[in-house]
Amino acid sequence: MIPFSLEDIDNLSRDHRSLSMISIEERVDALRRWANGWTRPVSDDTLDDIAQASGLSPAMIAWGARTTAEAFARDLDGLIDGLGGPGRLRGFHSGTAIVPPRVTGHVWASTLPTSGWIPVLGTLLIGGAALIKAPAAAMPAAAALIDTLAAAHPAFGRCLAARAWAGGGPQDALLARACDALVVSGGRDAIARFALLNAERPDGPAPLLPFGPGRSCAVIPASALPATDDLLDALALDVAAYDQRGCLSPQALWVEIEDRDDRETRGLELCARLAAALDRVAAILPRGDVPEAAAAAIMQRRGTAAFRGRPFSARDALVLWEPTPYRADNPLHRTLPVHPFEGGPEGLRDLIQGQGRLHSLGVAGDIAQRAAFAATFAHLGISRVCAPGAMQTPPGDWHHDGLAWLSHLARFVDLA
Repeated sequence: MIPFSLEDIDNLSRDHRSLSMISIEERVDALRRWANGWTRPVSDDTLDDIAQASGLSPAMIAWGARTTAEAFARDLDGLIDGLGGPGRLRGFHSGTAIVPPRVTGHVWASTLPTSGWIPVLGTLLIGGAALIKAPAAAMPAAAALIDTLAAAHPAFGRCLAARAWAGGGPQDALLARACDALVVSGGRDAIARFALLNAERPDGPAPLLPFGPGRSCAVIPASALPATDDLLDALALDVAAYDQRGCLSPQALWVEIEDRDDRETRGLELCARLAAALDRVAAILPRGDVPEAAAAAIMQRRGTAAFRGRPFSARDALVLWEPTPYRADNPLHRTLPVHPFEGGPEGLRDLIQGQGRLHSLGVAGDIAQRAAFAATFAHLGISRVCAPGAMQTPPGDWHHDGLAWLSHLARFVDLA
């Protein structure tokens, strides 16, 4: 554990002024340099350290860091436009200026190694410092983020720190009280705890971004059948990415098969082909460690599927044909139940509503198909509907949890 004290916040609050001496154009250029560094081969030692701590493979860490950096660099302009343009980050523009939080506390209570990076990058973009509370498993990723950003611009290094401490104690209250804004990525307990601490601040609540738990699903509508190899490879990548441990990981595949007489034959054929696609992606992105409890749960699910449907084994993965869905949970680590449905978006909604918050849908077919599912699922908390293959690589400016998150962190000042 790395001790955390009020001195950390005081130092960052003081040093964040160095960012105000840098123009928004210089910050953008430095962040693009940082991103370009992750598109090239990265030190094996860095990848190994992050992989060993997180339980993911080094190849997966390299893929995750590269795609995260590419998304942020590609969509930097979109983030700035969402604030009303770069002029507001220079001073008053069209009567409005943006004042960044001096120090934003980023709580990585339960997050993948690189999934907490973009909110930290956004904090630097608008001119604020960041203190990361990271679990031990994410500390190497936090250290790599800080080191590479410091190399891109020394002011970034002075405005970043990472600490680790046991949650639930007085240091949580200190963080919530001393920071000007909070980003909490984690489970319900962590979000509820920091929301309560934030509400109890003597000077009133600070901006709080709660990125909470949820699940995602993939869908193949009838119009997208028979599935092509490209579609199955895309679905396999969504399942394999981060070993299915992210909130955007599909935890089930729903296939629209209206003809019940043909359902079993088509479902089994699809599962066999999907298992082959998972074999192919495993050769490029091998799976990391599987905890004992998860391995036991996967074995139990495989045994149940043998009675209720049929399991299909793949390298580092398991596909389960479950013609009658009987549970909504998933042991993860590349375990994919496949279920049939009928009745279009409304039919699927009726089957899965009430099973918990839904973050994302990966829908095969054209944009019209995705729009139909987006409209039907909008009130179930969904914030992203995309094509398969893109579920785990959202744009840098996407509305995470349905929020214009960077605007929520910034403070707008109007001059009349």
